[in-house]
Amino acid sequence: MLEPTRRTATQVRKSTAWFEGLILGLSIPSAIVLLQFAVRQLGALWPEGAIQRYCLAVAAICGGEWLVMAGFFWWWKPNRERMAKIGFKGAGTVSAWIVALGITLLSVLNGVSLMRRFGIPVADLWMLRGYHVYAALLMGGTAAFCEETIFRGFLMTEFAKSGYGKASQVVIPGMFFGLAHLAILEQGIAVGLGTIIPTTVMGMIWGIAFLLGRRSVVPTAVSHFLNDASVVPWILFFSVTHAKPH
Repeated sequence: MLEPTRRTATQVRKSTAWFEGLILGLSIPSAIVLLQFAVRQLGALWPEGAIQRYCLAVAAICGGEWLVMAGFFWWWKPNRERMAKIGFKGAGTVSAWIVALGITLLSVLNGVSLMRRFGIPVADLWMLRGYHVYAALLMGGTAAFCEETIFRGFLMTEFAKSGYGKASQVVIPGMFFGLAHLAILEQGIAVGLGTIIPTTVMGMIWGIAFLLGRRSVVPTAVSHFLNDASVVPWILFFSVTHAKPH
């Protein structure tokens, strides 16, 4: 009688992990879309203010993630021990850092190539004044903490506890990570899929780094910060304002 009971408990735990991933993956784009609608109303106050509209767009994206993070913490009730169990411990391993920083380097180089295609001067990457710093720090910090806590730390740990192997721990949360970027679809199917698919792959590679680092989120968080604080704000600026940053 014990074996069926154990099997049922495992099935329930696996279903719970999928449900948690689906809720977290869909909550983020939903919150972002709602905030984007609100800030567009504010943006109408500055019809000629590209920078103001851009700063509001950054606030909507990051604000959506922090709203979900607040709800997640309210539900999960974290403490020092729980945070350590999902990866807030140690500095990882050399192999984890190599993988994490390697994928960031490839992503940044690809982003630079995209900037050139958009006609954005690459030299603008080093213009650290005003809204440049605001966007870089807010987007980088939000991605590093919120997304790594949820998709690498929490979800990969949940799938491990549910009995999934390492490959599934990497692939399935990576897919939910890609799902969390659905809000980009408002810019069109081509742009959306062109962002979501590589983002999903990056999430899986960060998942590999998480495992290589003995389940420490430090390497992936630093990598994620560098990725989202470098070229991503410039590409977002162009997509929001259709103008070159200055």
